Amino acid sequence: MTSTISSTQAHYGWSVNYPKQRKMFFIHKKLWVFYSDGRDSVYRTSDDGQSWSSPTLAHKNGHYGHRTSFAFDGSYLHMAHNAAAAGESVVYRRGKPDASGAIAWSSEQTVATVSSQHNVMYPKVIVDDQGSPWVSYVLCKGGPHNAPYDAVIVKSSTNDGTWSTAKGFPHNLVSDNPDSYPDVTGTPMREGKTYWMVNRKKGEPYRGKLWNGSSWGQEEHVSQGGGSYGLFNLLAEGDTIHATYLTQGARYRQRNPQTGWGEEKIVMHRAGGHLSLTQAGTQHIIVTWLNAHTQQVMFREAKNNQWGPPTLVADESAMGLSGSETTKGINLNTMLSATPDWKLALTYTIGTQAPFQLRFVGVKAP
Repeated sequence: MTSTISSTQAHYGWSVNYPKQRKMFFIHKKLWVFYSDGRDSVYRTSDDGQSWSSPTLAHKNGHYGHRTSFAFDGSYLHMAHNAAAAGESVVYRRGKPDASGAIAWSSEQTVATVSSQHNVMYPKVIVDDQGSPWVSYVLCKGGPHNAPYDAVIVKSSTNDGTWSTAKGFPHNLVSDNPDSYPDVTGTPMREGKTYWMVNRKKGEPYRGKLWNGSSWGQEEHVSQGGGSYGLFNLLAEGDTIHATYLTQGARYRQRNPQTGWGEEKIVMHRAGGHLSLTQAGTQHIIVTWLNAHTQQVMFREAKNNQWGPPTLVADESAMGLSGSETTKGINLNTMLSATPDWKLALTYTIGTQAPFQLRFVGVKAP
């Protein structure tokens, strides 16, 4: 099933960019898609994937998709946001969605204040199984977008919609990186544990680090080969970690809580851009990507580590995937988990100039 959710004026069509910043959910039997309209972060809902509601404001000053991130814990939506200008604080708030498509938001909380000489990129929010939110972000210490960069993780000690930074945080997973943005991303596990993945210098392996509920473990190499930028994603199934990343094609590894990282699998030899992961069932995951070379949307799924063939979701060669020549694989988001209604649901942006078109594709559950 395919439909157009909305048009957007977001620069380069960067409306839902960065699948690590989850922006698509299935709540109260509705699809919810959060995106940038080019000025603010807004959302629309749909009962069937064909007809979409009018836009509702989620947060002002979300002129790119990558300014806002969301997580859903089964009851509440959690938001992390940061405006583009230097000195803008990282903020958090929690909202209760209802069956009508409205969200009752709590008051906005400050996660981190930022020097007037620094700015923040790519805030992301997750919620652990104790209900406590975590926010991660890239701190640009050389001025807006400029090196050196820190990869920062902040945990709240509260789980009631307020924010109180936990003892021992913020934690810098990477400090003073002179290279590309260290785009740190986490996933919740069991009993308050979380796992975090980050890129360092170009050509170096992607790294990972476990928070065991009270302290940090040793840094681990997630990928065997070198990576570049933040072209990776991860999710947890209990205490098992699924990770996908781009290093000479799209690849996948699984982390067993007892034995560590297993064999590296090739998902697609020729794939470009960001990758997204969906949990489709027990030991059943789906990797989705935009192929900037062919202008196609693709996915591949694995059950018990047995991989099916690459599957074409949509051919967008007529209008083209949105983005600059180096960012055509950036505008993608999928649901974190499959539902009884949808095996896979994703949104991405097409068109080469504004207004860009925000597209929805859904694969029905069998």
